[in-house]
Amino acid sequence: MELWQQISDLFAPWIRPLDNSGQILTPWIQADQSLASNMVCAYAEGLKELHHQFQASVFDQNVLGLLWPHYVVTLARPGTPEHVLYVFHSQLLSLPWNSFHPDTQALDMMLQMQDTHSHTCFVFLANIFTKMNWMEVMQLCANRDILVRLHICLFHLLVKMAMEDDILQGTNLEQLMMAAENFNWGFLDSLSYSTTITQLMDNCEPSWVLKDRTSKEYRVLSLLKCASGFGRQDWVDQQPETPVKRCAYIRCVVTLLCRVSHLPNIDPAAMDYFLNNLLTEVETVITQVSEQTAQYQEAVSQCSEVLNLLNNCDA
Repeated sequence: MELWQQISDLFAPWIRPLDNSGQILTPWIQADQSLASNMVCAYAEGLKELHHQFQASVFDQNVLGLLWPHYVVTLARPGTPEHVLYVFHSQLLSLPWNSFHPDTQALDMMLQMQDTHSHTCFVFLANIFTKMNWMEVMQLCANRDILVRLHICLFHLLVKMAMEDDILQGTNLEQLMMAAENFNWGFLDSLSYSTTITQLMDNCEPSWVLKDRTSKEYRVLSLLKCASGFGRQDWVDQQPETPVKRCAYIRCVVTLLCRVSHLPNIDPAAMDYFLNNLLTEVETVITQVSEQTAQYQEAVSQCSEVLNLLNNCDA
């Protein structure tokens, strides 16, 4: 988009950090932060008006689709000082991110951000991520390959963000996770699911598994359960990988339960309550499997996961 490039080039001398052989040259010093904020605000207002006048169709490169890689590669490049990032983030959050429909390149940049950029940038991503209308993004995507990629990236980012306490507590991530429980996670393959929840299992507090239903931590585990196919009948019957995902979910929560059992001052009644609920859910899922051989195989695999892992619990 020619106008986008013209606006970016117009503001570049005042707002764009430069890379001088690996050294970041900042566009302003910290003492000039107020003046810089006015300039970045003008930049954001120009982009907002451009977006309003030339909204592209879904998955076309509209203003937000052009801004996101520009932000990642240029404005917030690794090494950019926090006082510069603060100004960018405070002003760019005002843009209409609810109409941002990322393509696969944008999704890949989101996935890489935690490893390549500062934590401040990842928090900024979480703020715009939770503003986006993901249900609309899914519904308007007609390409199955893109849909698969969308679900993989969305699930991975949701879980990654949930492991950051300041994001879980300070953004609308919980509301997005509640909405995401109704997504069609049949597009999420078992390998991607298992890889993501293994990261959660290795990094979260084991006590998450005993949190009550009003907690944010419970909401994370509830999303894992829904994405595995527990309690869902609208898409699970058509997905041959659902039993594998269910076993992965059981392995995750029972592993956390076993780790909790070794901690001091843990309420045994809470552990019993969780385990009874899990076994009831397993029983309910198994009885819903119509084909007898498949029902037997799923019963054996899920019960084996529970029993094998419970052997590691503190008696």
